[in-house]
Amino acid sequence: MITGVSIFIAEALVMLFLSLLPELPPLIEAIVDSVSLSLFVFPVLYFFLFRPMLRQINIQMKTEEELKRSKSELETKISELVFAQKTLHESEGQYKLLFDQNPNPMWIFDLETLNFLLVNDAAIKHYGYSREEFLSMTLKDIRPEEDIPLLLDSLSKAPINDYLNNFRGTWRHIKKGGMIIFVDIIADVLEFKGRKAAIVVVKDVTNRKQAEEELQKTKSELEVLVAERTRELQTANIELLVRTEVLEQRNREINLLSEMNSLHQVCNTTEEAYTVMAKYLEQLFPEDCGELLILNTITNMLEPAIFWGNIDKVCNTVSVKDCWALRRGQMHIYTRDGIDLKCKHSNSIGEINICLPMIAQGEALGIIHLMVPSAVSDDVLANKKQLALSLAEQISLSLSNIRLRETLRTMSIRDSLTGLYNRLYMEEFFKQEIHRAYRKGTSIGVIIIDIDHFKRVNDTLGHDAGDMLLAKIGKFLHRSIRESDIVCRFGGEEFVIIMPEATVEVAAGRAQELRKSFKLSNLDYESLLPVGEITISLGVSAFPRNGLTAEAIFKAADDALYEAKDSGRDRVCVAKVRENNPAVNSGSSI
Repeated sequence: MITGVSIFIAEALVMLFLSLLPELPPLIEAIVDSVSLSLFVFPVLYFFLFRPMLRQINIQMKTEEELKRSKSELETKISELVFAQKTLHESEGQYKLLFDQNPNPMWIFDLETLNFLLVNDAAIKHYGYSREEFLSMTLKDIRPEEDIPLLLDSLSKAPINDYLNNFRGTWRHIKKGGMIIFVDIIADVLEFKGRKAAIVVVKDVTNRKQAEEELQKTKSELEVLVAERTRELQTANIELLVRTEVLEQRNREINLLSEMNSLHQVCNTTEEAYTVMAKYLEQLFPEDCGELLILNTITNMLEPAIFWGNIDKVCNTVSVKDCWALRRGQMHIYTRDGIDLKCKHSNSIGEINICLPMIAQGEALGIIHLMVPSAVSDDVLANKKQLALSLAEQISLSLSNIRLRETLRTMSIRDSLTGLYNRLYMEEFFKQEIHRAYRKGTSIGVIIIDIDHFKRVNDTLGHDAGDMLLAKIGKFLHRSIRESDIVCRFGGEEFVIIMPEATVEVAAGRAQELRKSFKLSNLDYESLLPVGEITISLGVSAFPRNGLTAEAIFKAADDALYEAKDSGRDRVCVAKVRENNPAVNSGSSI
């Protein structure tokens, strides 16, 4: 378009220029006309002939270039297609090799319908279904009915990310014939024949699962067995601890009983024995309370001797008839739920009362009354009963032995009729006092007492009356002496009073007081009226005034007594100092 316009403009300019020129020669004019004609014809030829031809040539050239480029691209695409077909063929071969010849069952199923789309030979062989049967079934047909909800739930989540993660794992499948097997599944989503599907690789792990279940069963059984053994061991350990504690308690009780028995062996009096018992009874029964009641054979009453624990320490005597244990001669137990009767001497409420008689060599000595809280177990109560029995036996024997020793000691040093010390004890005591007085430089007063006309009492009233009179005089003298003095029955109707650290004057004054008090005392004179008034005569001597030996001093007092009797009886005479007394003659300060 631009070229044509340019030609027309140039042609107009030429025509304008020629018109301005003067007339030219014919030749030149002819040339000019020729040129003008050429200038007019050329645009016509250009527009109607050359331009279309040039345009067609350009189009043809462009087409040829496009064809060449398209041919090159087609050849490249054909090469790529050929390569892709070759690769696809190779991939299909490998896939077919991996799928069909895989030893593990494999299949492809439709994610929407769950229909099997393709199965390999291993699946057909392992599950027992034919290929046609497989392809006519769905995934639900090889699953137990109770597992289908979980299967559908797992598959419903798969299309979210094209990944069957929830579908993987261990599942139960049903083989042809109904046999249930356990399988591990690996699955992935793919496109198969234009449908969204999943490829599944299956591995039968039934044997492993059975082995695991067997192992789990064995483990569970072993755990149960271990738990049972552990419980048994714990129970045995607890029992062992309990037995150990019981044995330790028994050993402690035995040691305490042994210690108490050892101390009882060296006790001289029952009071000392009671002190020992009180100490050990509190240790043997620390959680209980109780009392030890001793039988008074004279009043036939039980008198409290020991208390321990939280008990009302009211020293009330108890009648023998109030205790069932002592009446029956065996242990008596009272509980609120029991049928045994409650002893009248027991005031405890809500406690178990155990009464045990103390009997030794057929003689009843008393009872042990034990009060145990009612909340104790049967085993603890049985142990307490056994301990109480052992304790009662030991205390019975200990008290019996101590009483026997007291009796023997009393018989050896006391007069059985008057209860006063006998002559043997007096002589031993006097010898000791002489040594003590000699060291300290003190004096010892001695009084010998004789009942006047005692033979007349025996002859008139009999020996029983005489013995009664002697017993009464013995009690009178025992009441009349100082705590530091001792009074003894010297023999027959004679009595001796030894007064440590008393001079002869003090002893003589005391003798006069005794003589007067005796006359004023009430000695049941009505029974003695047939023999008249009973009086006493007294002789007094002293150490070292009348001698340095017991024999010398007793001889001096005895001489003074005879002097009193010869002088008319009912009087006191003091022994004279012997001229040959070494202590006096030497001017001793004693």
